[in-house]
Amino acid sequence: MPTDTVSDILDLLDRERDALRTGSFQDLDALGDTKHRLFANLTQDAPKVSDLKQIKIRLSENKKLFSAAIKGVSAARDRINALQNVRESLNVYDQSGQMAKVSTGQPVLRKKA
Repeated sequence: MPTDTVSDILDLLDRERDALRTGSFQDLDALGDTKHRLFANLTQDAPKVSDLKQIKIRLSENKKLFSAAIKGVSAARDRINALQNVRESLNVYDQSGQMAKVSTGQPVLRKKA
């Protein structure tokens, strides 16, 4: 049977997995602080090898989720940047076949008297 610290770590890793799956990234900071404390306690408990294997498996699963989340956030950021670039200017080819930027800025409205 796992020690209290091992059980707490496994529970925390489950909560971390759930936060990653639901995109609740704001919860990860607090979980990281708790994880650090629990792993510090684990060094004093001398856990069984089977308990360490369970922790390793969950850590590996969460690592994959972290990597996927980072890739997803990066892709979203790239997409937002591309949309922002299109809003400001558009890349087209000119008559000579060279890349040229065409401004897509907001038209200036002037009030006539």
